[in-house]
Amino acid sequence: MLSLRIVHHGVLELAQALGWDPVVLTGALHHVEARGLRYWSEGPWKSAPDRRHRARAVASISDDGLGHVHVEVVTATSGLVIRSEDFDAAYDGDGLVRACKKLR
Repeated sequence: MLSLRIVHHGVLELAQALGWDPVVLTGALHHVEARGLRYWSEGPWKSAPDRRHRARAVASISDDGLGHVHVEVVTATSGLVIRSEDFDAAYDGDGLVRACKKLR
């Protein structure tokens, strides 16, 4: 939390010098806090041809900076059926989001 506050303060100083809206940055700070200082992205649900199951990829970045993706499969009534193990993935947020969207 201390590191986040230090970075936020520095960005607010930069925002003042560049004329950026500090309200947007404060919103970003609250978003990071609400997510427990974790990054993850959930891909869109994809339905099986028979519509009995849906699946999506979920990506995250661990504390060591490595990206991981797992797949969640649910029944049509939204009961979790299975969650795969984590697989190593891209090392940046954009790459992880692209990986989640490409689930087939």
